[in-house]
Amino acid sequence: MANYNEISVEGTSYIRSRRVICDNHLPGPKMITFHEEQVFNFEGRQIKQDLGYITEPFNEDTTGTQFDLLDPVSGTKISTVTYGHVYAILHSLYIHLALKRDAAQQEGETPEP
Repeated sequence: MANYNEISVEGTSYIRSRRVICDNHLPGPKMITFHEEQVFNFEGRQIKQDLGYITEPFNEDTTGTQFDLLDPVSGTKISTVTYGHVYAILHSLYIHLALKRDAAQQEGETPEP
């Protein structure tokens, strides 16, 4: 049986991280989870399909794990970093944003989400 209104299309497809969850539980475990999706682009349309996820623990066994830091636009290697660097960067970003929020609250402003 023929498919209704079947047409041939040309386009591109790639996989990306759609959502990142950083779990910083006390007493543990600390984890990072990347939810992936596949993006299909064809004839001016975009369709997205969830693929699953990748989870990695952050603990004393993994803190020194090295990986390439890539430029998000070109994909070229910038340097080498560790899981510990990422944890420190996320911690620092949290403190920066919390202090920004606190300062805005002291001035009677409501910071944008």
